[in-house]
Amino acid sequence: MTRIPACPPATTRELQNFVTSRQARAPDIGPDILSTWILPRPQKRPHSQVRYEQRRKKRRLAREKGIEEEPKDEDLFVMTMNVMHSRLRLKRLVQDQLEAVHPADIISLQDVPQSLPSMRLSGYNLAYHSDRVIEKGEDGQPVLDDKGRPKEIMELRYVAFLVRTSIPLANWRAFWDEGANKGLLATAVLETDYGPRTILNLYNHLERANFDEIPFEDGVIFCGDINAHDPLWGGEKTEQNSSGKKARQRLDAAEMINVGPRGVPTYYGGDANTTIDVICLGKSAHSFFKRSEVLDHRDFQRDHRPLLVVLHGGPHRDDSIRYLWRKVSEQTLAYTIPRYLKLLGNPPLNTQADIDRHIARLLRLLSAAIADCVPTVKRNPFRPNTVKRTVTSAMQRDMALERKAARALSRLCPRDRGYKKTVRRYEALRRGLDVFNTLKQGVRWATKTEPAHSPPLQNPDGTLCESDAENAACFRETVWGPATSTNPSPLERPVEDPSRPQHFSPQHLRQGDLKWALEAAPTGKACGPDQVAVDVFKKCPGVFHNHLTRIMNACLRLEYHPDEFKRSITVVLRKPDRTDFSLPKSWRPVALLSCLGKLLERVVAKRIQELAVKHRLIPRMQFGFPGRCTTKCIESLLSPVYRGFCVKTRNRKKWRSTLLSLDISGAYDHVNRPELLRILVRKGKPDWIVNFIWSFLSDRRTMLRFPGYNFERLHPDLNVFAFSYVDDSYILVTSRTFKENCEILEMYHEQVMEWATPNGIRFDPGKYKVMHFTRNEKCDLCPKISGLTVKHVINNSVDPEAPKHLRILGVMVDPALKWDAHIANLESKVKKKLGFLKRISSSVMGPNLIDMRRLYITSVRPIITYACACWFVLADGKGQQFRITKKLIARLDRLQRECLVNISGAYNQTPVMVLQKELNIEPIEVALHRIAMAHRVRNTNTLEGERMLKVARRPFHRMRSFACFDLHPYWVAYQQAGLVRDEIVQHYGLERSVRLGRNVAGWFNQYLRQQGLLRSAYLWAEFAEEHALKAPRTCGYEAVTYMGEWCTNIMSIHMGKTRAQSTILIHMRTGHNGLNSNLYSINKAETNMCPCGEGEHTVEHVLFDCVSLERQRRELLPADYGKCDDDLRRLKLRYLLTQCAGPVSAWALKHFELEQFSWTKEHLPIRTRAFPFSSGTRHRRV
Repeated sequence: MTRIPACPPATTRELQNFVTSRQARAPDIGPDILSTWILPRPQKRPHSQVRYEQRRKKRRLAREKGIEEEPKDEDLFVMTMNVMHSRLRLKRLVQDQLEAVHPADIISLQDVPQSLPSMRLSGYNLAYHSDRVIEKGEDGQPVLDDKGRPKEIMELRYVAFLVRTSIPLANWRAFWDEGANKGLLATAVLETDYGPRTILNLYNHLERANFDEIPFEDGVIFCGDINAHDPLWGGEKTEQNSSGKKARQRLDAAEMINVGPRGVPTYYGGDANTTIDVICLGKSAHSFFKRSEVLDHRDFQRDHRPLLVVLHGGPHRDDSIRYLWRKVSEQTLAYTIPRYLKLLGNPPLNTQADIDRHIARLLRLLSAAIADCVPTVKRNPFRPNTVKRTVTSAMQRDMALERKAARALSRLCPRDRGYKKTVRRYEALRRGLDVFNTLKQGVRWATKTEPAHSPPLQNPDGTLCESDAENAACFRETVWGPATSTNPSPLERPVEDPSRPQHFSPQHLRQGDLKWALEAAPTGKACGPDQVAVDVFKKCPGVFHNHLTRIMNACLRLEYHPDEFKRSITVVLRKPDRTDFSLPKSWRPVALLSCLGKLLERVVAKRIQELAVKHRLIPRMQFGFPGRCTTKCIESLLSPVYRGFCVKTRNRKKWRSTLLSLDISGAYDHVNRPELLRILVRKGKPDWIVNFIWSFLSDRRTMLRFPGYNFERLHPDLNVFAFSYVDDSYILVTSRTFKENCEILEMYHEQVMEWATPNGIRFDPGKYKVMHFTRNEKCDLCPKISGLTVKHVINNSVDPEAPKHLRILGVMVDPALKWDAHIANLESKVKKKLGFLKRISSSVMGPNLIDMRRLYITSVRPIITYACACWFVLADGKGQQFRITKKLIARLDRLQRECLVNISGAYNQTPVMVLQKELNIEPIEVALHRIAMAHRVRNTNTLEGERMLKVARRPFHRMRSFACFDLHPYWVAYQQAGLVRDEIVQHYGLERSVRLGRNVAGWFNQYLRQQGLLRSAYLWAEFAEEHALKAPRTCGYEAVTYMGEWCTNIMSIHMGKTRAQSTILIHMRTGHNGLNSNLYSINKAETNMCPCGEGEHTVEHVLFDCVSLERQRRELLPADYGKCDDDLRRLKLRYLLTQCAGPVSAWALKHFELEQFSWTKEHLPIRTRAFPFSSGTRHRRV
């Protein structure tokens, strides 16, 4: 057979000429396209015809070979199985179904594991039910929690269902019996081609089921583990027992027909092989019966086996599709979309009706163009992907060929240095995105799987809803108020007053506005009712530039928000960290709007924001927009509290501060639209912006979509998403006594209610919190506000029922401002995030060490450093009584150590300073101080910073001296920040930039990062010097990590290394490893000697002197490499573990004989080069 020679690779210019020639030969657009919405294409067979011919050929070959024809999608496959409380059996069952020709449509499960909600079962929706019960101990008494109350746990019922994701949620529903068979019986109703099918799932646990209470109806499918014996399903030799007699009588009375294989055992328990799993059909359903079988699978040779029945009339399938935007090129879109946009023309846009018609036609053309050129895939395909995720030899060969081709391609690339640098940066970015996507997958794995359908919601009177329609109505009334029978009156248009002062803002698109809006719009988001995603605009912005500019300028000129952008779909999602989803408040409505409309709204919102910032239209005590972040808000809130702690009056009494936290019920959903327009007019907004917002708020409609249910359209009065108003409100009062504070709070709260009632704003006193700030006193006083009780007061009492802290914008604040509660909250959050990281990695597998370090710095450490400028204050001398304690810093240090041990794979006894040096991660104290100082340096000489310091030094009545203000922690911290700012400005010569108001924050951050590096190096030098005096030689000072200074490029030794290589490299460099010398020091080995008996079992001995590895060492080192004095040996050891880390770590994985790396050694061979000094070596497989 003649081998075809390989063709030389085509150059970029040749490929471009080929594409150009293909485009030039493309057919012209036909004249009459609007009537058919079909553009002529090159003559070729459609994919559907090709697939149809392939299926015909496959069926013909199957008939010739006598193979049974594959089952059709029109059949209903029902399976039942007792999983014996085993996660493994359930996983194997689902995996077996995913690999089947026709997976089961619905699986009835009995004796499900209690960990079922945490399982990720691909291809199936999960339907289960749990009850809240009181946990009991071994003695039968209730177990008490930390507060002395009976501990409640969620207990799953014995039966559950798995339903294929290809069946829409609206076409099936599951119910659980609440009567005599509670916990043992479940019902599923499934819509099929021949009407609804009812499936009863029974588990006769300990023969407790009551067969008389089972609702057998005509056409029902009854299945499950009935734990009963009778000849009807067990065969003629089966002896009937009492449960079998009851079940047989009930089945005969209901005219149920057994369709399971009679006499075929479904349970294999040693010598006893019985048939206790059954499937019976109602009389009218028997005519649809096709076949049934007991599946004989290698994974279910013991215990219960799956039982399958096939019926005519399959369920309705989900035919919805999603577009694969990543698989469409910009060239394809740039070629296809202009052909459709030519049909749009350039009609005049002089009236609102012209704009509506033009936008509607544009969206229809875009929908047709997207359907024409963007690949699609079914959201929930009927036949799952059966490719197993296992690494085979064929895949390894393919990967090797790909690497070879990539190396050949790299030789054809330009030799330009900048080009190669850009490619390296792109590859690093791609690897970073891959590891973040892996982390997201780990978060999904660790997240509890909620039932597919929403549970019955609880009405205000305490009853539960009985249908999806009642659920939607209950949610609507709870969130947006009761519905009206008539359409509400239209929103009154504001009256224009030409004489009023107005701020100027151009009424047209400025240069760069559209580009900014497209760049700011996130990709991959759900689209609105028009089904046009923002990806199409971002992939080819040049194609749409003129069209979008013309439309937006017309909307701004006519002060009009088009009707096409006012329609939305409101999707109801579960709120995180909620346990009881029967409460309507546990669900969050999210509106899906038109992506094109959001671009227009983004442009107008930017104009409003610019005017608000430029003319200072936002109240000085309102935060939550650019320039006023969360940290500044908390600082402004706590500064008066510290002021009261510091100041003493003439009678030597401190001033008391009390905080009242208000809760606005549905702040975003109950915006008073007329009042909003009046506020805009008072603030001096231009008339065109006020009229545009009036148009935006008028005549809006939405479709409420629950999981598996769509509700009717709602009027805009019930769902308005206005501009961002901060709904977290606080009132802080400082006076001589807490009693006086309560009286003042009562007065101010009454004024707030007088303002809120006519404006339609509702407050929920049941969610109010009162905190009396004090360090020693105990106070339970409560303001006389309706609905407010002593339980809402946060104080320092020892009562276990009393709350101990208040959450303010994500920061846990305690009455004494000692931050113990906040540190405890950080520990729980970090450990939860660390659990997600453990899902995707271990010490020998998962992302490499560089990616894990990046994940820690970007995903875990920001949790610790959040708003640290508020609570992390390091003050020496004055004000040190208010600084964060060393005990809390030690807790944070231990927390970072735990994180670094997990991401590096190091041993637990490895000092945290060693890990920080090896991973180039600054100590947590240095990081917190650097970030807090950067915030204060930026905030110095700003309006917010000066206002906060002015409040901090505001005098009280009858003060003795102003010297007490020097104890204020924020005052001390900002005085230090001012000195640092002056030093930075002088160091970089930024006097002119600061005077002109330019942004110099980058210089501040650069200087503080350098200072943090110097501080880390100083702390490491101190630690290494102290360690050298007291550490033993085996795993202390002689370890390689103690031989060098703090190095910023130390992670370069891990470039290109696998996770196992980096782990063993960390072990060898730190001296804390699995060799006997280290294990003996922690009482994990009987001796510290090497198995060869010639010396201590250390890294130095194994690499240079071990007799047992003398032959293997020739693969790595020359024979006389380690024969020198001690000082030179140490330098050589450092060179091996730094400059030659790849060959040495690969050799160590093979020859150190450590149990931790045994699987890696066997299954993941590493190809690497040998040591440069070894003679005659080539690439070896280690």
